[in-house]
Amino acid sequence: MYNKPAAVDSSILASRLRSCREFRGVNKAEMARTLDIAPSSMTYYESGLAIPSVDKLYAIADYLGTSVDYLLGRIEKSPESVRTEKDVADLIISLIDYEGIDLNRDSCGAPVLSFNSKLLNAFFQNRLEIEEIKREAAEEHVPEKYFNKMFKPMRQNETYILRDLEETPLKLKDGIDNVAIRRKRRLTNDVADGPYEYAAETIEADGPKKDIKKDGRHE
Repeated sequence: MYNKPAAVDSSILASRLRSCREFRGVNKAEMARTLDIAPSSMTYYESGLAIPSVDKLYAIADYLGTSVDYLLGRIEKSPESVRTEKDVADLIISLIDYEGIDLNRDSCGAPVLSFNSKLLNAFFQNRLEIEEIKREAAEEHVPEKYFNKMFKPMRQNETYILRDLEETPLKLKDGIDNVAIRRKRRLTNDVADGPYEYAAETIEADGPKKDIKKDGRHE
């Protein structure tokens, strides 16, 4: 028995396609010409009125330097699109929307991500130990067979942790636990691809207001 295919949300595809293209400074007509797609089809794609075929979807994703999963809304951030420090900041902003993941300060006042999840902490602890083993092995020129012997249990431990992580759902801090709802909420508020712009608008809206005189000058 086959699984029922997942429906494509054309509004998410349209928004992400348009934002990726504009972020890279690509003209719609130029992109259509390069990919041999009719300009009217590109307009339909970016308006949510049509969905490209699979081959065109892959071509579009490759051209924009992103992934099909990201364009379709299956993941919140395309791994291929993390190229600048702003991309990293965007990723962290989306992470701290979830329960158990917080942005705090360490004892020196530096910002740090903290995880209340025992599983996430175990995963990162194991990763740190793996990196330490690699570094020590390289510095001390440990023979490969001994390195593999030390390395094997760490990899096995990570496999077990990953299995448990996959079975642990995330909840948003506002109580919404359906990621699809979260995507639609963000797209509706035009926040999904521009958290900084949204924050700037919020700060400006909450800032001090000046009285305006009848002649148009600020008081």
